[in-house]
Amino acid sequence: MMFSIDGIASGLDTAGMIRSLLQVERLPVQKLEQQQASLRKVDDAWGQITTRLSSLRTAISDLTKGTSFVDRWKTASSNEAAAAASVTGTPKAGSTTFTVDQLATAQAASTLGDADANGTPDFTSGDQLVGGGSTFRLIAGDGTTELVAITTDATTTLSDLAAQIDAADGVSASVVRAGTGDYRLVISSDATGEAGNFTIASDVANLATADFNVTAGVNAQLTIGNLQIERASNTVTDLIDGVSIALKATGTTTVTTTQDVDGAAASVKKLVDEVNATLTKLKELTSYDVETKRAGALQGDPTARRMVDQLRRGVMDVVSGITGNHTTAGSVGISMNRDGGFTLDQVKLKAALTEDPAAVDRLFSRSGSSAAAGISFGSSTSATRAGDYEVIVSQAASVARLTGASYTSPATDPQTFSITARDGTVVEVTVGVGDNAAAAVQKINAALAAANVGTIEAAVVTLADNSEAIELAETRYGSAHGFTVGANTLGLAEGPVAGTNVVGTIDGQTATGSGNRLSLAASSDSPAAGLSVNVDAGVGAASGSVTVGTGIVGRLDQLLVTYEGSTGAVQSARKSVAGRIDLYQDRIDAFELRIASREITLRRQFTAMEIALAQLQDQGNWLASQLGSLNQQSG
Repeated sequence: MMFSIDGIASGLDTAGMIRSLLQVERLPVQKLEQQQASLRKVDDAWGQITTRLSSLRTAISDLTKGTSFVDRWKTASSNEAAAAASVTGTPKAGSTTFTVDQLATAQAASTLGDADANGTPDFTSGDQLVGGGSTFRLIAGDGTTELVAITTDATTTLSDLAAQIDAADGVSASVVRAGTGDYRLVISSDATGEAGNFTIASDVANLATADFNVTAGVNAQLTIGNLQIERASNTVTDLIDGVSIALKATGTTTVTTTQDVDGAAASVKKLVDEVNATLTKLKELTSYDVETKRAGALQGDPTARRMVDQLRRGVMDVVSGITGNHTTAGSVGISMNRDGGFTLDQVKLKAALTEDPAAVDRLFSRSGSSAAAGISFGSSTSATRAGDYEVIVSQAASVARLTGASYTSPATDPQTFSITARDGTVVEVTVGVGDNAAAAVQKINAALAAANVGTIEAAVVTLADNSEAIELAETRYGSAHGFTVGANTLGLAEGPVAGTNVVGTIDGQTATGSGNRLSLAASSDSPAAGLSVNVDAGVGAASGSVTVGTGIVGRLDQLLVTYEGSTGAVQSARKSVAGRIDLYQDRIDAFELRIASREITLRRQFTAMEIALAQLQDQGNWLASQLGSLNQQSG
C-alpha cells in the first residue's frame, strides 16, 4: 500500500475525498455488475427450464418404454389369502374361478432318532462317526436317476454326510438337534410336487432306508367347475394365459383379468401434468408482474416464447400419419384452458381407452403401417418425421444354408466331423457305419442340442436325382449368423456358411440391412432418418410405401431433442449468456485496473499537496519567529 499523509497539513479528510472520487470512478463498474447479475438470473432461469424439460423427458420415457395401451393388463384375485395373481404376458380379458384344494409340498425325510428302540439316541452329536465302508444313495422319483451316491469312510461324521448330500442338486440336507443329546439327519427335496420325490437306498448304520420317517411331496390340487387339476408347484403359470398364480392356502378365489385402463390413463395424466408444469415455469419466467413491477428473467426471450408455442402445438395439433377415431388430443379429453395449460377429462380418456385402445395408442405413440406385401413397419426414432416413405427391396435376407451332395454312409469306420457355431461353440458329431441319412441327421441334431446350439438344424432333403442329402440351416437371418463345417465324407462341403442381409433403400437413400430388418441411419438427412422396416423372407424384389406417425409423444420427443443436450437451443442460449457475462467481467476487470491506477495517482497527488502545505507552514512559522525576534530587538 502506498504511504499517505491524511490531512496532516491541510486538515482536510483527504482519504474520504479519495474514496468519494473513486466511488464516482466505480459507477460504470457497478452498472456492469448489475448487468452481470441480470444475466446470471437469465442463466439460472434456463437452468430451471432444463430441470423441467428433464422431468418432461421422464414422463415421455415412462409412456413409451412400456407396453402399448393395447397390451397393458391388470389382474386381481378376489381372495388374496388363497391365491395371488400377476400379469406375466399378454392375457385375455376374463374371469376364472377355482378352488385350491391342496397346496404342493416338497418331500421331507428325517431319521427316527432311535432306530433300534433301545431308548438311546442313534446320534448324540453331529460329529459322531457314521462308520466307513457303507453307501448312502438317493434315487429320483423316476426310479433311475441317481441324485446322491456317497461312500462313507472311517472319518465320515453325520455332519459330513449331511454336507455332501446338501451339495448335490435337487436336495437339501442338515443336522438338527431334536432334543438333549439327540441329533438327526433331515433331507428335503428342493422341488415341490410328486416329481420331486426321492427314494433312500442306504446301508449306513442307523441311516438305512427303514431308519427314516418320510413324508412324500404332493402336487397342488385345484378344482375348476367339475375339472380336477394338479400342478407340481404352488406357482402356476399355465392355468391362465399370460397370468402367474401364486397359491397360498386352501380356499376359493376368482382371478379377473382386464385391460389396465387406469394405468394407461395415469401415464397420460403424468405426461399432461409435466407439460403443464413446464408451461407454468415458462410463464413465470417470461411474464411481467404488474403488482411487483418485476419482469421475469426470460421476458421477451424468443427461444422461450417459441418453446411455449411448440409445446402447445405439440399436444393439440392433429397427429398426421394415423387413422381412426382419435387423431387429436381433444378426442381423448385433453383441452386447452384459459391460462394456456391443459385440462384432462379422465372420464373421456378412460372411455376412449376402453373402446379403442389401439387408436389411443397411435395418437400418443410412434406407429407405422404398410400396404406393401412382405414389408412391415418396424420402428422409428425421434429423428423420424411423420409421412409416407417409399421402400424398395432389391434382395431379401436369407439364412445360412448348406445342402450337401448325395449322402454316403461311412463304410468301414465311424465318421466324426465338427460343426462350429458363429459364437465359437464347436459341436462334434459322430455318424456310425451304415447309418442312413435319416440316422445321420438324428445324430447331428442330438449333438447340437447337447451343446445347447438351438439355432442350427439338420434335415434330410431329396436332390434332383432322387438321392438323399443332408442339409444344415440356421434359423436366424443375416450375415451375422452362420456356421462352419469341418472335413467329412458325408457330402457336406467343408468351410464357413453365412446368411445374407436384406438390401434396399428407404426414401431413396441406401439403407442398412441386418438380417431381415432394413434401417435408415438416424444421422441421415432424410425425414425418414431412424426408420426401420421388416422384410419377409422370400420377398425378393419388392417396393411399397410405409406410413409413419409420430404421435403426441413422438412430437414432444422431437421437440425436446431440439432444446436439450449440448447442441440444443437451451444450451446455446446459456452459452450466449455465459459469453456476455465473461465479456462484462473483462470490462469490469479493465475498469478495476484503471481505478486502482487512479487511486495510486490521487494518493500521490494529495500526499504531495500535504507535503507542500507542510513545507509552507514550516516556512511561515520560521518567518513568524524571525519577525518576532526583530520586534524584540527593536523594542
